[in-house]
Amino acid sequence: MLAGAAYLAQAAAQTYLNPPVGVVAGVTHTPANEAAQKLAAAGFRVAFAEGEAADLPVGDVIRQDPEGETNLPLGRLVTLTVNSPPT
Repeated sequence: MLAGAAYLAQAAAQTYLNPPVGVVAGVTHTPANEAAQKLAAAGFRVAFAEGEAADLPVGDVIRQDPEGETNLPLGRLVTLTVNSPPT
């Protein structure tokens, strides 16, 4: 029984110290809803921020943090800045 508990404790520590890592997809210049769905399906959390860009349609992603093609532990937050100019 003690050997089983020791094994489970070691496995939990490994998972905590070495979480699974995924590659953040580059989603700039895409509609915010599509970008969020793609990132969520890959295992990341998504938050939105507002920004302005004259050359993009309203609702498209201007930038993301962290940038695309970055390695990040799954479950981490990716912030998308969405084009939302004032009316």
